[in-house]
Amino acid sequence: MDKIIVKKKGIARAFTLKALPYWLGSAVAILLIVLLARSSNGAMRIDPETLTIATVTEGEFNDYIRLNGQVQPMTTIQLSPLEGGVVQEIIVEEGAHVKAGDRILVLSNDNLDLQILNSEAELAEKENLLRNTLISMEQQKLSLE
Repeated sequence: MDKIIVKKKGIARAFTLKALPYWLGSAVAILLIVLLARSSNGAMRIDPETLTIATVTEGEFNDYIRLNGQVQPMTTIQLSPLEGGVVQEIIVEEGAHVKAGDRILVLSNDNLDLQILNSEAELAEKENLLRNTLISMEQQKLSLE
């Protein structure tokens, strides 16, 4: 035989197992509202020993922030010397502003210096040979006359 289930009426209906999730949700919502209302009152507790009070003055305000990072130049220019060599003297330090035509460093190339001396010696020899040829031509011209 089936048993007839009688529906609860009035306040008894509010305390059934079906109503339990609604009660829990309402309790959580009320708790959140209380916590939010309590934290927004603007009161802050500060230790009076760490508080500094001074008069307001007009002036420059410097605020510094330390950051880690890499600085990259807007443009990078590669330098290629016409002749290579050993760096003898650095005139301008890295990161300094330079203009076109400024000396940056001094290179030393012993092989190039030796080649220049040899070329100058050959030039002097050729000039002497030319002078001798001109003198001999002048002598032949005089002897023919």
